[in-house]
Amino acid sequence: MPVRLCCHRGIGPAVTGTALVAKDNFSARYDLDRKRGVFSRPTHALAGRSYDGVILVLDQAKGGVATAWMLRDMKERGIVPLALVFNRVNPILARLARSQDWPVYGARAVRLPDQRHRFELIGPLEFPRDPSGKVDVQGAMQMVFGVIETWIREHPEQWMWVHRIVR
Repeated sequence: MPVRLCCHRGIGPAVTGTALVAKDNFSARYDLDRKRGVFSRPTHALAGRSYDGVILVLDQAKGGVATAWMLRDMKERGIVPLALVFNRVNPILARLARSQDWPVYGARAVRLPDQRHRFELIGPLEFPRDPSGKVDVQGAMQMVFGVIETWIREHPEQWMWVHRIVR
């Protein structure tokens, strides 16, 4: 029986397809055999299942930069999920800003022709605050993802990102 998944729209077109759903996290580095296109970690709930051309619904992404590079490699190989949907995002950045009142800056590298890059720094971001004057964690994360979404919309060809943001 078909089930319709509704979530915050990420970047890219709406998709329809088979969904693989698990409570496990997602690490392209430790969970996947990227050459065969299957989940390879034996203890993962989707072990042995193909991720190619399906919608993956998992708890949260792990691995940061390593996972980003591996997703790029998967895209170049043509063995990729149709979409990634995560239930949670790690709010550590906003929690640190709240507990230490640290300034937070955004940084990105934009790919240019001839294998050059332009590095950009913005900020400090003016996070929303609660009545006591402390950083509002959910509001801060929404702001961070708003900045990232703006960057993605400027150069969508440089990103693979479908994400359910903060609940």
